[in-house]
Amino acid sequence: MWIGLVAVLVVLVLVPLISVQAKALLDGGQAYRDMLDSPWLGATMFNTVLLGVGSVLVALVCGTFLAGCAWQLPKRLAWLSVLPIVPLSVPGLALVTSWSFLLSPQTGYINQFLRKAPWWDHLASGPIDVYSRFWIIFITGTLLIPFVYLFILTALRGIDGALIEAAEANGARSVRVWAKVILPLLRPSLVYSSSIVLLLGLGQFTAPLLLGRDQNVTVLTTEMYQAAQSYPVDYGLAAAYGSPLVLIGALLIYVQRRALKHSSRYETLSSRGHRSSSKTRSWPAIPILVYIVVALILPLFGLLNVALADYYSGAVITADTATLANFSTVFNDPDLGRAVGNSVGYSLVAVLIVVPLGFMIAVALSGSSRIPPRLRTTVDLLTSVPLVMPGVLFGAGILFTYSSGPIVLYGTGAALILAYITIMIPHVAKMQSSAMLSAGSSLQDSARVHGASALRTHARITVPLLRPAIAASVALCLSILTHEFGASVMVRSTSTEVMGTLLLRYWSQGAYPSVAVVALTMCAITGALVALSYAFTGSRRHEKKKPKSSVTNAILKG
Repeated sequence: MWIGLVAVLVVLVLVPLISVQAKALLDGGQAYRDMLDSPWLGATMFNTVLLGVGSVLVALVCGTFLAGCAWQLPKRLAWLSVLPIVPLSVPGLALVTSWSFLLSPQTGYINQFLRKAPWWDHLASGPIDVYSRFWIIFITGTLLIPFVYLFILTALRGIDGALIEAAEANGARSVRVWAKVILPLLRPSLVYSSSIVLLLGLGQFTAPLLLGRDQNVTVLTTEMYQAAQSYPVDYGLAAAYGSPLVLIGALLIYVQRRALKHSSRYETLSSRGHRSSSKTRSWPAIPILVYIVVALILPLFGLLNVALADYYSGAVITADTATLANFSTVFNDPDLGRAVGNSVGYSLVAVLIVVPLGFMIAVALSGSSRIPPRLRTTVDLLTSVPLVMPGVLFGAGILFTYSSGPIVLYGTGAALILAYITIMIPHVAKMQSSAMLSAGSSLQDSARVHGASALRTHARITVPLLRPAIAASVALCLSILTHEFGASVMVRSTSTEVMGTLLLRYWSQGAYPSVAVVALTMCAITGALVALSYAFTGSRRHEKKKPKSSVTNAILKG
């Protein structure tokens, strides 16, 4: 079974990577020589590392703080815990575009408001320059906060409240409880989330591509994108620029495994049962609401303001100047209905496949599985590879692999579904693996001792324990896939257009009001899908029905 899992991952992950790297090795590795001869390589590497590390700091600190706030909310405010993941429903391209509308030095809405202050009224532009390195890092980190939030909140809900109450009973204050009990138990989730966010930050190209042109802020991904889109197309050079990201990813996997070598130290669940911490507070709702205003309300204001304008001029729309002509133009485009149907259909099919596959990977990576150590290392490595491959380059690998030979998928929905599955493998697997690591293996071991098969053990114990993580992974998949365009733009055809490629088409035409309309449509559709996923897989009503006896005994009696 484990060899079969490795074979599936090799076909999904390694084969496209080999296809692209083969292009870089043509003509004796000429593409690598061209990359090393570039006079901007040093500055590009510096910007890439700065963007990755800076975005990690922003996302890790803010995401952990917001997860701690959501974890302490009382039941009447528990619905607020869903809000920090809502920004995932807004396309990254649309968010970056919206921030350019808000913080453009001369015409940005926020800058125009700030220049009314007495200490800035003498300025003709600014005071904020969205095209600087700092703001590119800040915007990228803001986009990545929900990833950390999902990891940390899932792990916090798995901590046994008895440990916290014991620390408080012995006189520990809240700060010391967090420092000595909670944060050490969160180490797996912190390591997983920080490594994933670092790889995503290093692989980001939307913000540097759209905002870095004025000050020539280039990163490896923008160089890859330019090589893949310029004429003549040079996929070999694009693959060469992606090689440092692959090496960094392999190094992070090694560091991650060393940091989590003794996984049993982070287990908090046992056969005695589990209960959540009973101490709640109302003030954590304030930081969550502030984050929503900054990460969601302001960008949506920018998008809505542009969508209701005849053209983008920097003027705030009023009731007299607002128009619905842009909505009418986009909604009358027959490509919109086709793109919406394709995005939703392909995303749902990919989720139905990748979530069970991610569960198998999480079981393989857990300490309780019987997989040989070398195969476990191989699974871990293959699972992390898609994180270090930007969507454009990975789409090129799918194109090269399945446009000829025994299997031809180019121009079909299967190519997009295959790309979506591979893109989401690391996110789904790492999220479920982190939750499984926090849950421990004592319940599963008890069931196996009493004669339960591996299948029954996972069905009756592991899956119920991972239900919050599964719900979070489904929501994350739908949020990312319904507006993914990096890989889609490489493998789509006229009959397989999706919302992300349609938005990119309007963007390339300079039709910013149409971009805003498509982005708002994508937000509504993705938000509805995420809400439905939580309704069906993330409900917590089952927690109230737990019997007072141990979980294992209840399962065995059943």
